[in-house]
Amino acid sequence: MDILQYIERAQNAVKQGEYDLAAEYYHQVLQRNPRHPEALQGLKQIEIVRAKEKLTPLTRELGLWKGRILMLLGQAAMAYPGLEILFHCLPGHPRIASAFARCAEACERYEEAAAAYQRVLAQDRENKTALKAAAEVLVKLDRLEDASALYQRLLAMDPSNEKVVHRLRDISAQAYSRVGIPENLKERRAAIEKQKREAPAPPEIMEQVEGLLRRYRKEPDNKELGVQIAAKFRAGGVYTEANKILGPILDCDPQFVPARREQARVWRQSGELDIAVNLFEELLAESPHDPELRDEYLEASIALWNHRVREGQGGAEAATRLEKLKIEHAKNRIRLLKRILADHPEAFEERYELGQLLYTTGRAEEAIPILQRLVLEPGWAGKGLFLLGQCFRAKGDKSLALLQFEKAVEFFKNRGYSHVLTEELKALYYAMGVVKEELGDKAGAREAYGQVYSQDINYLDVRQRYENLYN
Repeated sequence: MDILQYIERAQNAVKQGEYDLAAEYYHQVLQRNPRHPEALQGLKQIEIVRAKEKLTPLTRELGLWKGRILMLLGQAAMAYPGLEILFHCLPGHPRIASAFARCAEACERYEEAAAAYQRVLAQDRENKTALKAAAEVLVKLDRLEDASALYQRLLAMDPSNEKVVHRLRDISAQAYSRVGIPENLKERRAAIEKQKREAPAPPEIMEQVEGLLRRYRKEPDNKELGVQIAAKFRAGGVYTEANKILGPILDCDPQFVPARREQARVWRQSGELDIAVNLFEELLAESPHDPELRDEYLEASIALWNHRVREGQGGAEAATRLEKLKIEHAKNRIRLLKRILADHPEAFEERYELGQLLYTTGRAEEAIPILQRLVLEPGWAGKGLFLLGQCFRAKGDKSLALLQFEKAVEFFKNRGYSHVLTEELKALYYAMGVVKEELGDKAGAREAYGQVYSQDINYLDVRQRYENLYN
């Protein structure tokens, strides 16, 4: 028999559960070609299946413990086989995925490390340690765009982290040194759009789009479906895969608006702010009366100018430009939300956002009837009452404001909130204290401040307020 026949028989044996027979066939292949990829992969799959059959919580913990000990002893190569099997048996187990990722990285098996870190992040998107480690692995794989996206997430979580800012700048410089920074933004957009990568998407994202991808392979001319798939990749943070879908569509039809708009969103979220804003401007020039498009354009512009101000670019003019954009965005957002609520009065998230915007832009009286509808919805009553109280206080009606705050506290209590205050409850008790103090109820104010003071002495100026009243 030739190698192909052995491989076919081995695969059939696996399907029938005849793992010993399958292993014999694979070994026959390896005798002729010791590096045959299908045979090596087949044996690995058999090993994983057998390991799964024997795996118990005890053997899992023992295997993980052994791998960690070997890693601590600096023997990553010896730890790798056992941790690899554990990872393939339980890829969604965060501690196993984390240990295997570190081990694979130490063994310079960066593709495996990247895949494992993706599993960790799928369970905990805000794991800073995993985000940083995954980003550095991607740098080693020369996947600079993906690495930059992870550092952008880190920066969003901690905007004042100078180390993250500097590292992001280094990666951007490395990417630009390769791609270049053409003066013409359209040239730069084209260069990035053409750049192809072979990095696989995380398994959990692929599971979500698997059916759509199968359909898209059968209907390659279905541009709307392609854009839908790209949007799902973008939502999962897999920007390279989104670009792989959008690139061919835009090659064939450069003016296809849904693909151009999705491309702008991908660039916006992946940190390519200059070219995202440039493309949004083009789209807005073609559809100047589209409030949703203007909203996206303004959000991207705010992100761009905020970045420039943070980097010290543009001086006072940049800061002024940023403030004007924020004001324009708030006005446009209010118009858009009002239109949404006119068609969908039950859109409670949009109703709350509109109330917030009206309150923060000095239009508290206009926000009150919008919020009075919101507080009738149990899922939004607590937040709605708190914001409604703030609006009454802004109008000068402190007694009515206090009544809303007290209702909000009772609502949270009835929902069985934890005795460890959330940030929302800290803000609520603090606001109650301020209003009671303004109404001359010093004992009540001290009691409200005390709720926060007893758990977070450094919350705003609660320490000074509480101790002044106490003394």
